[in-house]
Amino acid sequence: MLMRLLSLPGRLRHTPLGRSRRVGMWHARWVLLLHPSDETTVGEWRIRFDRRDLFIAKKLILYGEYEPAEMALLAREVKEGETVMDVGANIGLFTLHLSRLVGASGVVHAVEPDPDNLRLLRENVSRNRCGNVRIHDCALGVDEGSAGLYQSPTNRGNLSLAPLHGLDAPLPVQVVRGSRLLEEAGGSASVVKVDVEGYEPQVLEGLQPFRPRLILFEYHPPYIEAAGSDPLRFLKEVVGRGYRLALLEEGGEREISPEALHEQAARHWKEVSVVARFSGSPKAA
Repeated sequence: MLMRLLSLPGRLRHTPLGRSRRVGMWHARWVLLLHPSDETTVGEWRIRFDRRDLFIAKKLILYGEYEPAEMALLAREVKEGETVMDVGANIGLFTLHLSRLVGASGVVHAVEPDPDNLRLLRENVSRNRCGNVRIHDCALGVDEGSAGLYQSPTNRGNLSLAPLHGLDAPLPVQVVRGSRLLEEAGGSASVVKVDVEGYEPQVLEGLQPFRPRLILFEYHPPYIEAAGSDPLRFLKEVVGRGYRLALLEEGGEREISPEALHEQAARHWKEVSVVARFSGSPKAA
C-alpha cells in the first residue's frame, strides 16, 4: 500500500509539483528507504542497481520498467542475428533488452566507461546469462586517448565527458573511436543506441564511415553545447549523412526537420529521444 502511494508522484510528473526537483529528491529517498535491497525485477530481468542513484533506481523500483517508448521502438526494429551497440550502457537495462532481441546468433556491444556502472553492467549481464554481450570498458569519441568523465553522486545516468554543471571532478577514462572498436570486433553495427549526456555528436562522428540503419539517440541542446558542439549543426550533419529524423514520443514517432526538432527541445528545455533512419542517400551537410 505504501509503495502504491509513493508511485502517485509519477502520475504528477507533468505538473509543477511533479517537476519540482526538491519533491523528486525527497520522493526518491523515501522509495529507496522502503526498498532496502539493491535488486529489483524489470520485466524478465533481475537487476542490481546503485543505491546512490535517486533517478534510475526509483523508476525501476516503483514501475518495474525504464524508458518504455525507447524499449518498444527497439523491440520493433531490432532483428534476430543482428550486431547492435549500446553506447552509454550504464547498468545494462538496454543491453539486456537488446541481448534478447538479437538472440544467440546476434551480438551486443555494450560500451560503458564508468567503473561503478561497469561493475553492475557485468554483474547484470552475467546473472541474466546474456552470453551474446561484449562489454567495452571505454567511452566513444573522435580523438582517442584519455578524457575526464564527470560524475553525479545522485544520478548515475548523468555521467558525461562534458563538464556539466553540478557534477564532481572528472575521472580519467579511455576514449576510442567507434569505427575502430567495430573494425577490431570484426564487423559493423546495424542498430546503435546512444545516451552519453551531450557527447552524442562526437560518438556519431567517431562511428564514420559506418552507417547503421537506425540510430536512437538523446538530444539535449545545453549538454551538447557544454561538450563543445553546435546542437542544430549536429542534427543537420546527421541528415547530411543520409538519415531521416523522427521525434520519439509516447504515441509513436513523428518525422521532423532539424530546425523543428531543435526548436522543440530548446523550448521545453529537456532532452528528447530521436530516431535516425538511414535513407541511403547522403547529402551535403
